[in-house]
Amino acid sequence: MLKGTKTEQNLHTALAAESQACLRYHWFEKKAKNDGFVEIADIFRETAENEREHAEIWFRYLGGWSSTEKNLDAAAGGERFEWTTMYKEYEETARAEGLDAIADMFARIAEIEKHHEARYSQYLNDVKGGKCFTSDSESTKWICLNCGHIATGKEPPKICPVCSHAQGYFKKKTEKQG
Repeated sequence: MLKGTKTEQNLHTALAAESQACLRYHWFEKKAKNDGFVEIADIFRETAENEREHAEIWFRYLGGWSSTEKNLDAAAGGERFEWTTMYKEYEETARAEGLDAIADMFARIAEIEKHHEARYSQYLNDVKGGKCFTSDSESTKWICLNCGHIATGKEPPKICPVCSHAQGYFKKKTEKQG
């Protein structure tokens, strides 16, 4: 019933506007805090969170969240569009207009978006293959992101023995994490 209506278009516009306002107010918050206006920074932060909630309301009307698998697929697709099409076109336009510094930045950001796509795609493959919480090695270390408990084995515990958080709070521990 909503599909194809002017209201659907309005919801997309409202979602974009509220999302941008949220980010903008967080940037304003940072600047106000750096300038020594902590109370004003708090107002920007509070309003940013209000705008985030407004965006979430419109997002829900537009179908909201799907499964993590579908969300990962959508995220990978969005990142792919950004690095293969959007930023490539923006770079060409900026270069044609003699704005090489901006063109170079579009190219650098495109490389980051390419990494984002690869990361989402890898997680998507892991979710599809049931490999998020498995390892080939019995010596794999897993860290609970809630309390820091470290477990060892091919998979983390179903429930953290320290804080009782679910397996989803564990990730593979790297050497950098000590």
